[in-house]
Order: sequence, then C-alpha cells, then structure tokens
Amino acid sequence: MIIPDIDHKGSYINKYNIFIKNIKNILNHRSFTHSFFFLLLIILFIKIIFNNIFIILGIIIGIISHLIIDLFTPMGIEIFWPIKIKFKINYNIINKFLYIFIFMFLYIIFKRTFISMLKK
Repeated sequence: MIIPDIDHKGSYINKYNIFIKNIKNILNHRSFTHSFFFLLLIILFIKIIFNNIFIILGIIIGIISHLIIDLFTPMGIEIFWPIKIKFKINYNIINKFLYIFIFMFLYIIFKRTFISMLKK
C-alpha cells in the first residue's frame, strides 16, 4: 500500500477503515491525497509520532516519487489541492529521459545527505 493511494477503492486500508472509506466518497482519487497539503500533513504527523529524520525522509521520498509517477498518467493529479486543476506530463521519449535524470539526481542528493548525516 502506498500512502497517497489510501483513497483508492482497491486499497487495503480503504476496504477496512470506515473513516478512509467515507473520505473516498467526498474526495476524488488523485486530489487531496496527491497534493502538497497532504504531504505536509503526513510529514507533521510522522514527526510527532516518530521524530526520526530517516523515517521522515523515507516517507517524503516515497510520496514525492509517487506524485511524480502519477504526473505521467493521463489522469494527472491535483498537486495544488484545493485548487481543482489537474496537472499532468505528456509521456514521450524526451520525458522518459528527463524522468530518469530527475530520479538519478534525487538519488544522488539523498544518498549524499544520508551519508553526511551518518558521519556526524
């Protein structure tokens, strides 16, 4: 299960959690749970519970990579929810190389960040 997809009708948590199931009926999939606002709420929630930089960074990386991947779908995402404008990236060969470059760049940045944090 991936956190931004908890509002999807096929997700495990949606099937067994009444609160999440009711949210799904109010909000569209790829709206609130695929927004920067939701990302901020999750970060604050995880910081309160765990207060561990590695867990927080892992969740941030997971959610951001999920949002980037969903940007390449025909449906797009409402990244600036509650503004109801769907953003999407048309997927072609140029975007494929750009997409790979972005993930390689992010991987290098986060790897260096983790190594420097472990050395302290």
